[in-house]
This record gives sequence, C-alpha cells and structure tokens, in this order.
Amino acid sequence: MPRLSPKQKNQLENDIKQIIETHLPDNISELYRLEEFKQLVKDIIIPCNGQVNRCVKQAWQSVQIEWEERSLDEIIQIRSKHNFSPTKYYDLATSIEIAKTLLLCQYGRKKEAKRFIQHVYAVLRKVFLKRNTLAIIGQAGDGKEFFLSTIFTLVWNVGYVDGNSNFNCQDLLNRSLGVVEHFKFKPPQMGRYKNVFAGRGSQIKYRNEWTTLRRIPIIITSNNRFIDQLDYPQAFEQRMFINYWQPQPWLDKLSKRLHPLILPHLAKECFQNVLSVSEVVSLAEPDYDSDLERDLQLVEC
Repeated sequence: MPRLSPKQKNQLENDIKQIIETHLPDNISELYRLEEFKQLVKDIIIPCNGQVNRCVKQAWQSVQIEWEERSLDEIIQIRSKHNFSPTKYYDLATSIEIAKTLLLCQYGRKKEAKRFIQHVYAVLRKVFLKRNTLAIIGQAGDGKEFFLSTIFTLVWNVGYVDGNSNFNCQDLLNRSLGVVEHFKFKPPQMGRYKNVFAGRGSQIKYRNEWTTLRRIPIIITSNNRFIDQLDYPQAFEQRMFINYWQPQPWLDKLSKRLHPLILPHLAKECFQNVLSVSEVVSLAEPDYDSDLERDLQLVEC
C-alpha cells in the first residue's frame, strides 16, 4: 500500500492548515467539500486515505490551538476579510437593523439593549474574574439561536457541552467559546460547572488522562428556567449575565441568517431610529407578499 513520506506528510498537513485558515469551514466535513481541498488530495485520497485523514485531524487541531490564543478583536479583524455567502446571510446593513429591532423587542429600552451587548463583549473578552457566562432563557422562537449563531460563526472555534455525557467538557479543550444548549447537569458535576462558569480552571478527563481546562467564555441557551431548579441558584447567578427572552413570531418571516460581523457594529450602536417589526421585515424580505400590518405585531422603538 502506498504511503506518504514524513516530508510529504508535513507538507500536506501545512497545506491543509492553510486551507482551513483561509476558509474557516464550520467542520471537517465541510473542509472535505471545499474544491481547494479536493484538488490538493485528488491523487492521494484513495491510496493514502488513512494518512490524509490523520493529517486533516492534526491540521485542524493545530489551527484550533492557535485560534484559542486570539483575542476577540483579532478574531473580528481576521473574519472581516472573509466573504460570507449572500444566499445564506443578510448583508451587514440589513442584519444590523434586524438585530436592533430584535433586541429592542426583547428589552423594551435602548439602555437595556445596549447593556446586553456590553455583557456579550464582557464575556467574550473575559473582562470579569468571576463572571464568565452569558445565559439566554426563553421559549422556542424567541430568537436566541438566531442571534447567537452570528457570534458562533464569528468566533468559529466553538465547543459544545453535552449535558448527558459523563465527560461533557471534553469538547471545550482548545476552544475559543463554549456553548451549553441546555443546562441539565447532575449534582456531582455542579462543582466543575461553577468553576467553568466563573472562568476558573477545571480538571477534566480527556483520553483517559486528567488535564486542565483553561478559562473559556460560556454561552448558555435554554428553553427552561434552569436557575429555579438548582439547589443553590445564587452560586450560579453570580457567575452569569442572565437574560429572559420572549417569542418573536415575526422572525419566522426571515429566510436568512444575520451577518456574522454585526457584533462590533452593535457595540457602537445607541439604538436610535430603530425600525418597527413590519419595517424591518419589509427591508429584509422585500418580496414578502402578505399584509405585514395585519400579520405582524408592530413594535415602535
């Protein structure tokens, strides 16, 4: 069976790493679908499949480790050079207007909407020593996934916590951001999560060895008020910025995602001249052929 020499493997790994850094695909499967990657491995993918896969994993992990060290400002600068598909994302200006309307619908006051963005920045920038977590709690359709997906795409190097696993922090190693989609952990795990949510280091088991999980910003999304179900809610409340969101039916009219670069623009926003729901849906979906005044609840901000 043909095999790559050590020199060829190193070169392949470096080439793959460069492709990852250029495109920042969402996952390894998406990397394999990139035309640039296909061209790179077209002559070796079949005879040297195992070696190619190992090079991919090594290159991916290498990029993750380097990415973990980047500040939020560095990440924004890098991502600003990327082209985001117009078929998948609204343009930046439209996305900003949608986000402003959504946040004012949730918070009612400009000051509170701006404070939320400040809290997002505080978590991502690791500003506070013992407050490392942002939580959004609300029913399905409230827009939390719609809004937060822009942050996840921006940061790219995101790990997800599996509340059903005994080793549910493994995917947070070498990550820039951790996401907890539902908080449902067992009592023996609470000590570890109090540390993680406060931004303190924690020992976790990875590949049968104990290793230190460094500070990583955490975002929690939940459809239930998990705080009320905890024995010691104050211990977690002190570690989080907690937000309660309400359903926003008008979001169902939108066909794309928010542009991943809205965050730095929202940070500069004073939330003046915010569009109503009908206005922002008309802006985002000009071909929408229904009577918006009838179908949508107007929110004048």
